[in-house]
Amino acid sequence: MKQALIAAGFVAAAWVGIVTLIRRLYDLDLSGWWLLVTFLQPLFNNFPSLIVQGVGSLFAISWSFYLLFKSGTPGDNRFGPAPVNPANAGQPAPAGSHA
Repeated sequence: MKQALIAAGFVAAAWVGIVTLIRRLYDLDLSGWWLLVTFLQPLFNNFPSLIVQGVGSLFAISWSFYLLFKSGTPGDNRFGPAPVNPANAGQPAPAGSHA
């Protein structure tokens, strides 16, 4: 029973992480398929060369910093309206919006 609860918690946390990352990619006007780039770094760890592993680690750090600090696209993009519109700050989101 305890293992089932741990597994359910892991699945729930993974789902939330994946959905959050996809929404961040949408904010950057990138497709959700860019999520797969996140899984490239572990592939570099299978190489015996420390240089290749280091390159993989630098790539993972660079990708993480890009996702963390890159400003989202200003205004609306192909995935929908901007989640925060300075003109409407403090007002509730319209019905049917994803904000």
